[in-house]
Amino acid sequence: MPTASDDYLALWWHGEVRRPEAELIAWARRQRLLPLLGWRADRDGWHLPDALTTAIRRSRLTVAASQALTNQQLRALGETAQSLSMPVVLVKGAAAAEAYPAPWMRPYGDIDLLVDEADAAALLIELRKRGYSDAKGIPGTRHEHLPPLQHIGGGHWVEVHTSLAWIQDQPLFNLRMWADRLCPLSTYPGLAQPNSVDHTLYLIFHGIVQHELERSVQVLADLKFQTESWTCDDWRRLRTQAEETGMVHAVGLAMELAEWFWADRTPEGAESGFPKAPRSLLAAAEHVILDPTSNIPLPHIWRRSPLGSLRGLLPFARALLLGDPAEIHVMGARQRLALCIQRPTYLIRNYGASLWQLLRGDPATRAAWRAQRDLQTWLREA
Repeated sequence: MPTASDDYLALWWHGEVRRPEAELIAWARRQRLLPLLGWRADRDGWHLPDALTTAIRRSRLTVAASQALTNQQLRALGETAQSLSMPVVLVKGAAAAEAYPAPWMRPYGDIDLLVDEADAAALLIELRKRGYSDAKGIPGTRHEHLPPLQHIGGGHWVEVHTSLAWIQDQPLFNLRMWADRLCPLSTYPGLAQPNSVDHTLYLIFHGIVQHELERSVQVLADLKFQTESWTCDDWRRLRTQAEETGMVHAVGLAMELAEWFWADRTPEGAESGFPKAPRSLLAAAEHVILDPTSNIPLPHIWRRSPLGSLRGLLPFARALLLGDPAEIHVMGARQRLALCIQRPTYLIRNYGASLWQLLRGDPATRAAWRAQRDLQTWLREA
């Protein structure tokens, strides 16, 4: 008997409607796939029901309107970077959208900027002069980057990073790693973006390693459009960089999942030397990606526990209960007090539901938990 995942794939692959339209719309919206679904329908000549077509059109207009405002925000950020004469790099969602046929096909919720650690303080000071302040929310919960900023006039949050990841206390994906390969953004003078190979490797890390498949649909979409115009040399550079960063298994898994999700062959020129993931891990990954009941956020204990031992649980518990030490270090006394007061509410809101589902033996939550464990075990074999 076909499962819900089979029915979602039937819609994504063939435009077939096997479930109530409201359920399909909710699934596609949760996965940020409505704009892409509309693009596929137009490209392949699908005739979708009116409810789906209306939802797609509204999503497209919403994303396009939001990005029109974001364009103004990005131009202003570029002017800020120029005034400070410092390199400021656009990363993640807004940068990934540049590779799509049309920017509205790639929704994103905030603006991520990468700067050198020595420049971060000056940038934050200048942004506050230009109307930015700490975004409303809970301080000390934005892992691996400074607390987000929001402009007095609205728009997306701005999140400033000095490194996009840390592996065993070593910074990774930062300006020192990318400085000689940055690409200026002509649409936003003053801002740059990583070259396609660098950014693709990071996007894979972000979705597969850091978020442990929780946001993998977006990664699989990004992977397709980031690599469409790649040459054999680009694929060789990806392989080399994956080896240097210990990400050969992660890249191989991402490529296999992209091939499955897009029902397409590995792109021409892609090296076949990436290791194949065990079939059990692929099946678990596919389930986590598609199953709407497995979208409850789980604490990333397996990722934060080196070699699956208890050595990683102490720093994980400290960061979980007290907040990210790097962020706390730059907080004022009032912000630290607010963190202490608000932290329990944050933990209950974000992890209470998933921990309760684990305790009561919910099959989908336990399957997602096992998938995280199996994923990290396999990634560490690289």
